[in-house]
Amino acid sequence: MFFIHSVFREFPKYLFLAVMISFVMVSCGSDDGKEDKEDNTVSRTVIVYMVAENTLNNNLPSDVYEMLEGKGYMTDNDCLMLYIDDINLPCIYTVKNSTKETQYTQLVAEKKYNTDVLSTDPSVLREVVTYAINNHPADSYGLILWSHGTGWQSLSTKASANLRKSFGTDNGKNSAYEDSSDPVKGEMSVCDLASALKGLTQFDFIMFDACFMQTIEVAYELRSVTKYIIGSPAETPASGANYNTLMKCMFADEFDPLAMAKAYYDEYKETLYGSLISVVSTSSIGNLYSTTSKYIYNVLKGDDSSLDLSGVQNYFDYDTYGKAMDYTYPDFYDMNSLMKHLLGDNEYKEWKSAFDKVVLKVFSTPSIYSQFVGDNNLDIDQEECGGISMFLPLSKYDNSPFIDSYYDLEWSSIMKK
Repeated sequence: MFFIHSVFREFPKYLFLAVMISFVMVSCGSDDGKEDKEDNTVSRTVIVYMVAENTLNNNLPSDVYEMLEGKGYMTDNDCLMLYIDDINLPCIYTVKNSTKETQYTQLVAEKKYNTDVLSTDPSVLREVVTYAINNHPADSYGLILWSHGTGWQSLSTKASANLRKSFGTDNGKNSAYEDSSDPVKGEMSVCDLASALKGLTQFDFIMFDACFMQTIEVAYELRSVTKYIIGSPAETPASGANYNTLMKCMFADEFDPLAMAKAYYDEYKETLYGSLISVVSTSSIGNLYSTTSKYIYNVLKGDDSSLDLSGVQNYFDYDTYGKAMDYTYPDFYDMNSLMKHLLGDNEYKEWKSAFDKVVLKVFSTPSIYSQFVGDNNLDIDQEECGGISMFLPLSKYDNSPFIDSYYDLEWSSIMKK
């Protein structure tokens, strides 16, 4: 500063004034450029909807810890909003790149509910997403649905057993434990899930950190509310995703769903669990619906008892778990494997062309953990694995407790006999 002042002191006054004006203008121009860059940075709000008033309660803190570890991948414009319903009263927390807390227990709630709510009530999900959009507006949004999952399947209201539905388990007891003799209080059907999200925004992605949720029935139901769906057609580990790594993908300026799926896969590919996860694009799912409908009805219009499906990849195979349960629980056939077995070569080639525009990528190990297989090891056919499941409403399911709810799904209209 002293040197600059000495030099300027020797200048004529008018020249000194001109230099100073130029300096100010350059300085302002530099600041304006910096502000423009910040304004043009894509902002993203990611909502993590954690339904943990169930047996996953003890797994929640470690996942939140990983998110806090990965907050450095966020820009000033990004926001991670956590809705958490565990054994305590539900709360909403906000994580920014400036957040100082490093543990879930250190977080201060942005919003705390005064009473317990049923987080599997679709009105609660809609309220939370609306709250995020209103209070943390962004250029784009992502949604992670974290809990138990059973794909599209729901028990009809006529069933007296557990109210098994598509996503989430909220036992309504502020407890991590569930008594099999006392049905859970609430779960959410995929139809209700889709209705809760419609009209709010189109998400860049919805990721299911929950078992069995990558089904064509679920994807078709959600086609208008998200660009991509990331999930598994099979079981997923209770410990969930490695969110520290995932945060980098979730908040990348140019979002890449394949990178996000790979980050999930990489966490378990070398473990005993194995890993199976895929990416679905909803933009072409209507064409897949049309192409599938050309052929699938003919398969079911007659007697289906002679169909040999023993070679089809099955992710939810209760037939091997207990013969008495084979009509109570649906088979979750791999969609690609199923159609390859049902169609002729030319038909399959046409169908596969439509399929490949929907399922963009599958990451799979040769086997994955499964509690429903005798040795807890489910082999994955690497050549036939399509990364998404499909239900086939065979006649053996005519009196099943879930078949009515299947026909509530929009996808099922191509299957009606």
